[in-house]
Amino acid sequence: MTGLLKKDLFVLKSQRVSVTIGLFMVLALVMGNEEPILGVFAIAFLSATLGVSTIAYDEFNNSNAFLFTLPITRSLYTVEKYVFSFIFTTVISLFSSVLLFLLYRQRVLAYGLSLWLLLIVGSIFVSLIIPALLIPINLKFGSEKGRMVMIILFVFIGVLSPNISKIIPKKSLVTFINFISGLSPIQLLLLVIVIILGFSTISALISKQIMAKKEF
Repeated sequence: MTGLLKKDLFVLKSQRVSVTIGLFMVLALVMGNEEPILGVFAIAFLSATLGVSTIAYDEFNNSNAFLFTLPITRSLYTVEKYVFSFIFTTVISLFSSVLLFLLYRQRVLAYGLSLWLLLIVGSIFVSLIIPALLIPINLKFGSEKGRMVMIILFVFIGVLSPNISKIIPKKSLVTFINFISGLSPIQLLLLVIVIILGFSTISALISKQIMAKKEF
Protein backbone atom coordinates (compact mmCIF):
# COMPACT_ATOMS: atom_id res chain seq x y z
CA MET A 1 0.00 0.00 0.00
CA THR A 2 2.95 2.33 0.61
CA GLY A 3 3.70 2.42 -3.13
CA LEU A 4 0.09 3.35 -3.95
CA LEU A 5 0.10 6.08 -1.32
CA LYS A 6 3.30 7.53 -2.78
CA LYS A 7 1.82 7.36 -6.29
CA ASP A 8 -1.29 9.31 -5.28
CA LEU A 9 0.84 11.83 -3.41
CA PHE A 10 2.91 12.42 -6.55
CA VAL A 11 -0.33 12.77 -8.53
CA LEU A 12 -1.46 15.61 -6.28
CA LYS A 13 2.07 17.01 -6.26
CA SER A 14 1.90 17.28 -10.05
CA GLN A 15 -1.25 19.37 -9.56
CA ARG A 16 0.26 21.41 -6.73
CA VAL A 17 -0.47 24.74 -8.40
CA SER A 18 -4.22 24.17 -8.64
CA VAL A 19 -4.28 22.51 -5.20
CA THR A 20 -2.43 25.44 -3.62
CA ILE A 21 -4.69 27.97 -5.32
CA GLY A 22 -7.77 26.11 -4.06
CA LEU A 23 -6.50 26.01 -0.48
CA PHE A 24 -5.52 29.68 -0.48
CA MET A 25 -8.91 30.65 -1.95
CA VAL A 26 -10.53 28.97 1.03
CA LEU A 27 -8.15 30.76 3.40
CA ALA A 28 -8.92 34.05 1.66
CA LEU A 29 -12.64 33.41 2.14
CA VAL A 30 -12.05 32.75 5.81
CA MET A 31 -9.92 35.87 6.21
CA GLY A 32 -12.64 37.91 4.51
CA ASN A 33 -15.23 36.65 6.98
CA GLU A 34 -12.77 36.47 9.89
CA GLU A 35 -14.28 33.14 10.89
CA PRO A 36 -11.59 30.49 11.49
CA ILE A 37 -14.10 27.73 12.28
CA LEU A 38 -15.48 28.08 8.76
CA GLY A 39 -11.98 27.48 7.43
CA VAL A 40 -11.54 24.28 9.43
CA PHE A 41 -14.62 22.71 7.83
CA ALA A 42 -14.08 24.14 4.34
CA ILE A 43 -10.45 23.01 4.07
CA ALA A 44 -11.27 19.55 5.44
CA PHE A 45 -13.97 19.05 2.81
CA LEU A 46 -11.76 20.43 0.02
CA SER A 47 -8.90 18.14 1.05
CA ALA A 48 -11.19 15.10 1.06
CA THR A 49 -12.39 15.95 -2.44
CA LEU A 50 -8.82 16.35 -3.70
CA GLY A 51 -7.90 12.97 -2.23
CA VAL A 52 -10.63 11.27 -4.26
CA SER A 53 -9.59 13.08 -7.45
CA THR A 54 -6.72 10.59 -7.90
CA ILE A 55 -9.30 8.08 -9.19
CA ALA A 56 -9.97 10.36 -12.16
CA TYR A 57 -6.22 10.50 -12.86
CA ASP A 58 -5.96 6.69 -12.83
CA GLU A 59 -8.95 6.47 -15.17
CA PHE A 60 -7.66 9.14 -17.57
CA ASN A 61 -4.20 7.59 -17.85
CA ASN A 62 -5.49 4.01 -17.81
CA SER A 63 -3.20 3.38 -14.85
CA ASN A 64 -5.23 0.48 -13.47
CA ALA A 65 -4.42 -1.76 -16.40
CA PHE A 66 -0.75 -1.38 -15.47
CA LEU A 67 -1.16 -1.39 -11.67
CA PHE A 68 -2.94 -4.73 -11.61
CA THR A 69 -0.06 -6.39 -13.45
CA LEU A 70 1.93 -5.67 -10.27
CA PRO A 71 1.41 -7.46 -6.94
CA ILE A 72 -1.51 -5.12 -6.20
CA THR A 73 -4.99 -6.52 -5.64
CA ARG A 74 -8.22 -4.72 -6.46
CA SER A 75 -9.16 -4.84 -2.80
CA LEU A 76 -5.88 -3.19 -1.78
CA TYR A 77 -6.34 -0.49 -4.44
CA THR A 78 -9.82 0.27 -3.11
CA VAL A 79 -8.80 0.44 0.55
CA GLU A 80 -5.83 2.65 -0.35
CA LYS A 81 -8.15 5.31 -1.79
CA TYR A 82 -9.95 5.60 1.54
CA VAL A 83 -6.70 5.55 3.53
CA PHE A 84 -5.09 8.18 1.28
CA SER A 85 -8.12 10.48 1.48
CA PHE A 86 -8.15 10.22 5.27
CA ILE A 87 -4.39 10.81 5.67
CA PHE A 88 -4.32 13.69 3.18
CA THR A 89 -7.39 15.31 4.76
CA THR A 90 -5.95 14.93 8.27
CA VAL A 91 -2.53 16.40 7.41
CA ILE A 92 -3.92 19.37 5.44
CA SER A 93 -6.62 20.05 8.06
CA LEU A 94 -4.11 20.04 10.92
CA PHE A 95 -1.70 22.27 9.01
CA SER A 96 -4.46 24.75 8.11
CA SER A 97 -5.80 24.67 11.68
CA VAL A 98 -2.39 25.69 13.04
CA LEU A 99 -2.20 28.45 10.43
CA LEU A 100 -5.69 29.70 11.28
CA PHE A 101 -4.86 29.58 14.98
CA LEU A 102 -1.81 31.78 14.40
CA LEU A 103 -3.84 34.21 12.28
CA TYR A 104 -6.83 34.38 14.63
CA ARG A 105 -5.33 33.46 17.98
CA GLN A 106 -7.51 35.79 20.04
CA ARG A 107 -10.73 34.67 18.38
CA VAL A 108 -9.82 30.99 18.77
CA LEU A 109 -8.98 31.49 22.42
CA ALA A 110 -12.36 33.17 22.84
CA TYR A 111 -14.01 29.95 21.62
CA GLY A 112 -11.86 27.91 23.97
CA LEU A 113 -9.10 25.52 22.95
CA SER A 114 -11.17 22.45 23.87
CA LEU A 115 -13.98 23.53 21.50
CA TRP A 116 -11.43 24.37 18.80
CA LEU A 117 -9.85 20.91 19.05
CA LEU A 118 -13.28 19.23 19.01
CA LEU A 119 -14.18 21.15 15.85
CA ILE A 120 -10.92 20.12 14.17
CA VAL A 121 -11.46 16.43 14.95
CA GLY A 122 -15.15 16.66 14.05
CA SER A 123 -14.46 18.37 10.72
CA ILE A 124 -11.90 15.72 9.77
CA PHE A 125 -14.29 12.86 10.45
CA VAL A 126 -17.34 14.56 8.92
CA SER A 127 -15.28 15.19 5.77
CA LEU A 128 -14.99 11.41 5.38
CA ILE A 129 -18.54 11.58 4.01
CA ILE A 130 -16.99 12.92 0.80
CA PRO A 131 -14.80 9.88 -0.06
CA ALA A 132 -17.47 7.52 1.28
CA LEU A 133 -19.90 8.97 -1.28
CA LEU A 134 -17.55 9.72 -4.18
CA ILE A 135 -15.30 6.65 -4.27
CA PRO A 136 -17.97 4.00 -5.01
CA ILE A 137 -19.74 6.33 -7.46
CA ASN A 138 -16.51 7.16 -9.33
CA LEU A 139 -15.44 3.51 -9.44
CA LYS A 140 -18.84 2.45 -10.75
CA PHE A 141 -19.60 5.20 -13.27
CA GLY A 142 -16.25 6.90 -13.89
CA SER A 143 -15.33 10.47 -12.97
CA GLU A 144 -17.45 12.18 -15.67
CA LYS A 145 -20.64 10.20 -15.15
CA GLY A 146 -19.93 10.21 -11.42
CA ARG A 147 -20.32 14.01 -11.35
CA MET A 148 -23.75 13.70 -12.96
CA VAL A 149 -24.78 11.04 -10.45
CA MET A 150 -23.67 13.29 -7.57
CA ILE A 151 -25.64 16.23 -8.98
CA ILE A 152 -28.76 14.06 -9.24
CA LEU A 153 -28.15 12.80 -5.70
CA PHE A 154 -27.84 16.31 -4.27
CA VAL A 155 -30.96 17.46 -6.13
CA PHE A 156 -32.82 14.46 -4.72
CA ILE A 157 -31.63 15.31 -1.19
CA GLY A 158 -32.61 18.95 -1.70
CA VAL A 159 -36.13 17.96 -2.76
CA LEU A 160 -36.43 15.40 0.02
CA SER A 161 -35.18 17.59 2.89
CA PRO A 162 -38.22 19.92 3.18
CA ASN A 163 -40.50 16.87 3.25
CA ILE A 164 -38.52 14.88 5.80
CA SER A 165 -41.13 15.54 8.48
CA LYS A 166 -43.78 13.88 6.27
CA ILE A 167 -41.67 10.75 5.87
CA ILE A 168 -40.48 10.33 9.46
CA PRO A 169 -43.11 10.46 12.22
CA LYS A 170 -43.05 13.71 14.20
CA LYS A 171 -42.73 11.81 17.49
CA SER A 172 -39.57 10.08 16.27
CA LEU A 173 -38.05 13.40 15.15
CA VAL A 174 -38.76 15.01 18.52
CA THR A 175 -37.24 12.02 20.35
CA PHE A 176 -34.13 12.17 18.16
CA ILE A 177 -33.72 15.95 18.64
CA ASN A 178 -34.11 15.60 22.41
CA PHE A 179 -31.53 12.81 22.42
CA ILE A 180 -29.01 14.92 20.48
CA SER A 181 -29.68 17.97 22.65
CA GLY A 182 -28.92 15.95 25.79
CA LEU A 183 -25.45 14.92 24.63
CA SER A 184 -22.29 16.68 25.71
CA PRO A 185 -19.95 17.98 22.96
CA ILE A 186 -17.60 15.00 23.46
CA GLN A 187 -20.49 12.49 23.38
CA LEU A 188 -21.83 14.13 20.22
CA LEU A 189 -18.38 13.96 18.62
CA LEU A 190 -18.03 10.26 19.50
CA LEU A 191 -21.48 9.57 18.05
CA VAL A 192 -20.53 11.36 14.82
CA ILE A 193 -17.25 9.40 14.60
CA VAL A 194 -19.03 6.06 15.08
CA ILE A 195 -21.66 6.91 12.44
CA ILE A 196 -19.11 8.16 9.89
CA LEU A 197 -16.78 5.18 10.40
CA GLY A 198 -19.72 2.81 10.02
CA PHE A 199 -20.85 4.60 6.85
CA SER A 200 -17.27 4.55 5.49
CA THR A 201 -16.95 0.82 6.22
CA ILE A 202 -20.15 0.07 4.29
CA SER A 203 -18.94 2.31 1.45
CA ALA A 204 -15.59 0.48 1.32
CA LEU A 205 -17.32 -2.91 1.14
CA ILE A 206 -19.48 -1.66 -1.74
CA SER A 207 -16.41 -0.25 -3.52
CA LYS A 208 -14.61 -3.59 -3.18
CA GLN A 209 -17.54 -5.36 -4.84
CA ILE A 210 -17.55 -2.79 -7.66
CA MET A 211 -13.82 -3.21 -8.27
CA ALA A 212 -14.06 -7.01 -8.15
CA LYS A 213 -16.52 -6.94 -11.08
CA LYS A 214 -14.94 -4.09 -13.05
CA GLU A 215 -13.12 -4.78 -16.31
CA PHE A 216 -10.06 -2.88 -17.53
